[in-house]
Amino acid sequence: MKYLLKITEHPVISTLLTSLILWLVGTFWIPEKLNYIYSLTKSLLFFKVAVPLIVLILLGIVLTGAVILVTFFYISRLRDPEWLEYTSDVFMNIRWNWRYYSDGQLNTDSLRAYCPKDETPLVAERVSHNYKNRLVCETCGFASDEFGEGRDELLSKISRQIEREVRTKYQGKK
Repeated sequence: MKYLLKITEHPVISTLLTSLILWLVGTFWIPEKLNYIYSLTKSLLFFKVAVPLIVLILLGIVLTGAVILVTFFYISRLRDPEWLEYTSDVFMNIRWNWRYYSDGQLNTDSLRAYCPKDETPLVAERVSHNYKNRLVCETCGFASDEFGEGRDELLSKISRQIEREVRTKYQGKK
């Protein structure tokens, strides 16, 4: 059996065997109505046909153009989506900046609050014993409204607002 499999790997022998099988199938098993299709297929597969050089050149140009178009389409699909450029907005009367991870998820560690007056990063400050906080600019003295959340809760709240903005502004684009 191994010997038969090895013989069929030879290109000349496999072509002769294929021709023999097709001849047998064409002679005995294919109905007359399909004989034309069979003979056309057989002639295309086993007979050499001279092709003018201009046809080969045109075929090469068409195939090259198709490869260029497919490549351009593929590369244009790899560009970053529009919503990844959304990296700054105003929430709670404070301007926030952030970045995204390479997989498109919001990087909450990159969330930064900036003073609306002079662009200085804001610092969290405890206001009272009731666990109230606010963000303060150390340069100009700007102070945000008080909020009851801690730092992590505030960042989570801002993250949810960013995700809501992405869903509403860029719906269908994400």
